[in-house]
Amino acid sequence: MSIKCTHDPNLGSTVDTLESRQDLDREMNRLESWAITTHMKFDKSRCQILHLGQDNPDYRYSLGNEELESSSMGRDLGVWVNGKLNRVNSMP
Repeated sequence: MSIKCTHDPNLGSTVDTLESRQDLDREMNRLESWAITTHMKFDKSRCQILHLGQDNPDYRYSLGNEELESSSMGRDLGVWVNGKLNRVNSMP
């Protein structure tokens, strides 16, 4: 699972247990707290979740009080990939 926000910062984690999901939720809460403390605003409409792998449980996540949308593909280092980590030639 990967979360992408404006200017391409990433927050990612392997989420395969309830504990790992809770850890990621805590990290996202820390990110939101940091943004509030530093008076930085995230454009949450541009933040998306990319669930990676075939057996991914497809959990829903929030940043602050706003639920983030899932995406079927994402870009990292200029390369577009889908949730199965297949390279995609262009974005939809």
